[in-house]
Amino acid sequence: MRQVSTVLMVLLLVSACGGPEAPDPAPTLRPATTVGLGANEAATESTSTLVTTTMGSGADQVTPESTLATQEEDDERLEPNNVATPGFDIHSEFACIITALGEAAAFELHTRPPTSHELTQIGHCPPSTHDISCVDNALGIEITDLLLAGRYEPSPEEVERVAQCALSGSSDSEVEAADETASAGETMPDVSSFDIQSPYTCVRDLLGENTAAGLGTRTLQSSELSLVDSCQLPTHDPNCVWEFVGQGMFDKLRNGLYHPTTRDLDLIEHCLMAEGSTWSSWVGSGAPGTDPTPGEHLAGLVRGDLIAAETPMASHQLAEEGHCSTYEGDRCSELRWEPVADLLAGEFTSIQVSPTNPNVIYAGIDSNDMSLYKSVDAGATWKLLHASGHTSGLAIHPTDPETVLYTILEGPVQRTNDGGASWIQVVGKNAGSYGLWNRVNPAPDAKLFTAVAFSSEEPNVVYTVSHEGDQRTGTDRGPVSVYVSDDSGLGWRYAGTCNTCGAIHEFAIRPGDSSEVWVATNSGVQVSRDGGESWSGNLLPIAEHKYQGTYGVAVNPGDPQVILVASQESGMFRSQDGGLTWVATNSGLTTERLHKVVFAPSQPNVAYVATHEGVFRSDDAGVTWQPRSEGLPYTFLTPIAVDPTDPDTIYVGTASELVTTHTGHFNDGIHEGEGLYKSTDGGLTWFRSDKGIYEAKAAQLGTHPLLPFNLWVDGESGRGAFFTPDAGDTWLFAPFRASHYPMVFAFTRTFPTVMYVTSWMDDGELMQSVDGGAVWTDITEAVNIGVSDTTRSMGLLDETQRRWFHLHGLAVAPSDPNVIYVGSVHDSVYNLQFTLNGAHIFRSSDAGRTFTEVSEGFPIGTETAINVIVVDPTDPNTAYAMTSLHETSTAIGIYKTSNAGENWTPVNNGLDVLTNDLQLDPVDPETLYAATESGVYKTTDGAKSWRALSVDESGTPIIDLAIDPVNPLVLYAISPHNLYRTKDGGETWYPTNFGLPLLNDGQAFSDYSTSDHRGHRIYGGTFAQDRTLEIDATGRAIYVVVKTETTDGRGREDNFPAVRHLYRALLEPLRPVAYSFEVGTAVVRAESTSNIYDVIFDQKNREIRLIAAGPTGTTGGSTVTIPDSLLDGPFAVTVDGQSVGSNMQGNSVSFVYDHTGRSQVAIRGE
Repeated sequence: MRQVSTVLMVLLLVSACGGPEAPDPAPTLRPATTVGLGANEAATESTSTLVTTTMGSGADQVTPESTLATQEEDDERLEPNNVATPGFDIHSEFACIITALGEAAAFELHTRPPTSHELTQIGHCPPSTHDISCVDNALGIEITDLLLAGRYEPSPEEVERVAQCALSGSSDSEVEAADETASAGETMPDVSSFDIQSPYTCVRDLLGENTAAGLGTRTLQSSELSLVDSCQLPTHDPNCVWEFVGQGMFDKLRNGLYHPTTRDLDLIEHCLMAEGSTWSSWVGSGAPGTDPTPGEHLAGLVRGDLIAAETPMASHQLAEEGHCSTYEGDRCSELRWEPVADLLAGEFTSIQVSPTNPNVIYAGIDSNDMSLYKSVDAGATWKLLHASGHTSGLAIHPTDPETVLYTILEGPVQRTNDGGASWIQVVGKNAGSYGLWNRVNPAPDAKLFTAVAFSSEEPNVVYTVSHEGDQRTGTDRGPVSVYVSDDSGLGWRYAGTCNTCGAIHEFAIRPGDSSEVWVATNSGVQVSRDGGESWSGNLLPIAEHKYQGTYGVAVNPGDPQVILVASQESGMFRSQDGGLTWVATNSGLTTERLHKVVFAPSQPNVAYVATHEGVFRSDDAGVTWQPRSEGLPYTFLTPIAVDPTDPDTIYVGTASELVTTHTGHFNDGIHEGEGLYKSTDGGLTWFRSDKGIYEAKAAQLGTHPLLPFNLWVDGESGRGAFFTPDAGDTWLFAPFRASHYPMVFAFTRTFPTVMYVTSWMDDGELMQSVDGGAVWTDITEAVNIGVSDTTRSMGLLDETQRRWFHLHGLAVAPSDPNVIYVGSVHDSVYNLQFTLNGAHIFRSSDAGRTFTEVSEGFPIGTETAINVIVVDPTDPNTAYAMTSLHETSTAIGIYKTSNAGENWTPVNNGLDVLTNDLQLDPVDPETLYAATESGVYKTTDGAKSWRALSVDESGTPIIDLAIDPVNPLVLYAISPHNLYRTKDGGETWYPTNFGLPLLNDGQAFSDYSTSDHRGHRIYGGTFAQDRTLEIDATGRAIYVVVKTETTDGRGREDNFPAVRHLYRALLEPLRPVAYSFEVGTAVVRAESTSNIYDVIFDQKNREIRLIAAGPTGTTGGSTVTIPDSLLDGPFAVTVDGQSVGSNMQGNSVSFVYDHTGRSQVAIRGE
């Protein structure tokens, strides 16, 4: 967001206290295009174009045609000039938007297009005549803020200086300027000759921001194509345009902030869409840069869309005996629990090897569940060392591997001098009470630190940096504060301010001179030669139309005159004269999107860089590069480190950049292979080196209602969601915004690939995926628009602030995928400024495109949480909303609607209202089970009355329930200390915990609270909270999250948080699921005890290929029916390349195999 000067802050305050009102707005819409480069760029001396040379000849030397306008700062310029200036007005629109949306949104809307809801509120506002960012750069922020506040009239000279900032259609003078441009040869083509904005806007409105922003980078499924067919096709391939003009100019083109000239169009002529292109031909088959996805036809391969899946029909099957039937010793062994494979993922932000002991390595993670890990055996094994916040920077003392500092994005700098056994906070907000003793804290309010570094030859000297505001990415050119320590990071002092850095991502300190500090920033690379007191400004020749940000900087340890800078959008830059001159050195690099760069300490001519496309090595100190990524399954890499004694031993960490300082490179999708990797041969080969680095706080489980062995797992404050197709044998990773603070996963039954999730992450409170979780779209604004007039009139919606909801309960009606219910939380636990207070229920009848608040009869002003919503399996109008104490102040039991939410009534007769979970019997929807603080309750009359069931004679709370969807007489329950099973609808319960590492030997704890469980870690026993016990679609795989330490004082929660592990129990025989895949115009059907997906018809080799997934130790069996139009029998079957026996009957072939996770099946015909 644009920074606000003190001048404007004062003026806004004056206005709020009765200052002059803004003029009445004119009823016009803001124009969408500009003349010249204009919006969001520096003012220029001549008309600018997309680029000044073609990409084919010297792209690395592209330079802007103009320079930044000089900014004068004489105090006399602040005196108001009361002469009205025709054709210049940026105040009226700004004041109007503040009135409608608030100050924050007013500044935001010059960097992004308004949402449809915002447009309805500001459509009447008069358009600004000039672009604010451009005026900022031309006149300075203080003058611009005075202009915005309506307290300053620009002089004629100033109007001339901002002429190129004028927005199209805003004044006669601008039309004349456009005419002059045309007469000079820069003709303005017909608007229809270039348009990527309209398709982007249309797709965004239909499918969401993520899908629109990624047009052309992945294939759209048939359901998505049917929606976007109504949208205009882009005139040019957006990805081609982006590659040519860079991110900055591309954003302008896509948002309609720049209209290209004829010359511009000549330069991107090669990006024109082919004649006759359609949405289907462009993104429906063979989208560039992606793996094949359902619907693609590539090189004779036809992929199948999963169009239906059907589990066995549910029925009540009463067991012969209600008690446990199998024992080992004195423990029931009906369920044999075992840990799943570790939930390994990347999201590394920093890796550092000790300069004096290469066996000691530290790794920082983008997560406040597990901030820092340590290895003492050169990466073979790792231990969670500390949890505090999202790690951004990491530094090891040059001579003492036990002294470490690391920075986080939401708190003070952390320090240990005993290898992580204890920690103190040494600089930043609240650091004064954590070890500063009598030292002065130079940054008492700073909470966003982005980098830290020791001087290699003066180990007492350490630098760190923070920037203001809440934007972790910083600003484009705003100020950042640099701090320095002279005693190895214990005491700190303010060093100086880099006024134009925006954010600092990395320090590089010159060997032998700790006062010379290089920094990679949001505005290029800068240097201070006086210990951080003053800064040089950007030294790199990055083209103005490209983003100026850099991410990595390294000074050659053998020759400090040689410096490498890894830019975010323009490749590598190198200086060999101490930064006086720079050249681009991209020879051998296949991408210009770079991350961290490092020299090998023991052989300074060797350098490595981590990029979007893997690792590259240089043997000539960064002049040329060679790819070194062979064997890396995932090549989006951020941190990289080199053994101090061996230039061929290197470590890299994968990333997605979800909530780092570098979210502009966010990499969504479903990833496989994220983690920490090591090479001992200079990157020629790689192997995983991250044993022990796993999701430490699994907190939310979600199983698909149709697909067996499908499980989604997320952490309390995760950096992505984990997905397994085989009950936990293997894992994939999906980073998306809601996965940072997730609540509930929900799935449709009609379209197996459509799913939803709630969270309390801003801009991700309710998200939807239509491709099985690869790409997610925020649909919360539809909920915001649907807030009722009653809620607004009660003051429960704060419309003066940017929207931020806490959503929790979520359900899709089993019988109608268009019907979605979602509930909110009155959060009284976290000190966060949520804008929706009370608890509310919303309903959508169009698959999430719109929502309406349906809270009539529910006490919406209550400080409670809508934790669970369940919907009748055949009647989408009948639903139950359960409240809980989770993250709020009180629970008020369960409410029911029978008329689609038009009215809710409490249904708590006989029920303990301190409820934790609610399950509905799919065979008899009048039967429900509620987990409460005093045990399990059951109703058989649609919640008219409840009765208590005896689960545990200790009477401890029941935290969570799971019901077998095929035989709902079977349920599972967890208390804080044990796990139970019933086979007779809850009449008889018994523990079944064989293989689970129960704390306190499974006995009830005596010192936990039963009515004040607020926040995430709410119980002190083995089991933590709701949604940590789940069962799969067939009832054959049960999952539970187990804590390894308690959180009530028994464990070391302050420094070593209680780590949680995921366990599973498998029941055989497995139950079959019926699948239907649309392959071209044919339908392939399968009945299988495996999870079947990725069906491909290989026309050339005459075979059907598919994945059959299931947990190791179980037996899979499949019958696949193949239409004659695809293959004729007889069929030969192989599983993972090995022939298996099969039986044929007509067009069907049946075969049996052992599950080993994910197996490749091939069925070859004649």
